[in-house]
Amino acid sequence: TCTPALPRFRSSAVPNPDRAHRIAPVIQTTDHTDANVAKITRRDIFLMAYMVFDLETETHSPYKRKANAFCEHNWVVMRGWKKQGDTHGTAEYYPIHNRTSYLRIPDDITYLVGFNIKFDLLWEMAQSNPDLLAFFKRGGKVWCCQYAEYLLEGQTEASQMCSLDSIVDHYGGRKKIDEVKIL
Repeated sequence: TCTPALPRFRSSAVPNPDRAHRIAPVIQTTDHTDANVAKITRRDIFLMAYMVFDLETETHSPYKRKANAFCEHNWVVMRGWKKQGDTHGTAEYYPIHNRTSYLRIPDDITYLVGFNIKFDLLWEMAQSNPDLLAFFKRGGKVWCCQYAEYLLEGQTEASQMCSLDSIVDHYGGRKKIDEVKIL
């Protein structure tokens, strides 16, 4: 099936019309008539809370899969997240072998956001994360920034599996210090 087009916004549908282009991707509906778009209220927009998360793992490579989530030798070493509205991110560090930890996803979260998030989600699924299952059951959605960049770059081969380091300068960010690579 074809994904429906995003609804058109009118200034009465969003609190700040200048921000409409930034929130358009997160509002999905099957009825794109003007009457339905007018039903999107300020409350609806603010109920769409998101949480950005990332995890770092051991990187043993059995079966030619780097950082295989199903290999008992690998585990999540660090997990970090930031909920919409938080002033700073939170992180948990697991210095010893631990395959029982998982990301806590509050019930108000509508979107999980990450870069190459399929990797992080696979790890959360392999650890039998009950919060992730509940998130999907209540209709939670996933936003992968790596995939979005691929689409924005016109689906070119050069952007197919772009790294965060390769695009951070384009968006005015700064490269993270990768202490594992330093060693």
